[in-house]
Amino acid sequence: MKYVRLLIISFIVLFLLVTAISLFFPSHVHISRAVQVQANKDSILDLINNAANWKQWFPGADSAEVVLEDGKIKGIQTANSALVITNVSDSSVLAENRGPASKKGGMGWNVIAADNGSVTVQWFADFYLKWYPWEKFTSLLLDKSYGPRMERGLANLKTLVEN
Repeated sequence: MKYVRLLIISFIVLFLLVTAISLFFPSHVHISRAVQVQANKDSILDLINNAANWKQWFPGADSAEVVLEDGKIKGIQTANSALVITNVSDSSVLAENRGPASKKGGMGWNVIAADNGSVTVQWFADFYLKWYPWEKFTSLLLDKSYGPRMERGLANLKTLVEN
C-alpha cells in the first residue's frame, strides 16, 4: 500500500511539473515562409484565391476532395479536416481550418508586388492552442511538420507561374 501511494503521489507531482513547464510555451504559434517570384501578381493570386487551382501546386491537394459552398469550390477536404477560403482581397487570401481533428487557426497568403517586377509570396499558418500540456509540447513540432510542406508548395507555385 505504501508503494501504491508513493506511485500515485509521484504521478501527480510529475503531471503538475510537466503542466507548469508547458505553461511557459506560447498559446499562439505563427509559422511563415516566403518566396520571390518573377511573375504577374494577378496570375499568382488566381492560383491562390481559387481553391480549384490548389491541386496544381498545394502539397496534398491533388488527392483531396473539394469543399463546395454555394455551388463554388471554397477549399479542400481531407479525412478529418478541411481548409476553406474565408476572405479574399487584392493582395491576400485567408483560409480557416474546419473539422473535428483540426487545430484552431488558419492559413493565409500575402502577395506583395515589388518595383523590380518580382512578387513576394508569403504563406503563413496560425495555430491557437489550449493549455493542455500535450498540445503545448506538440507546438514544438509544428514548424518542423508544416514548414517543409509550405516550402514545397511555394516552390511548386513558383515553378508553375514562372514557366
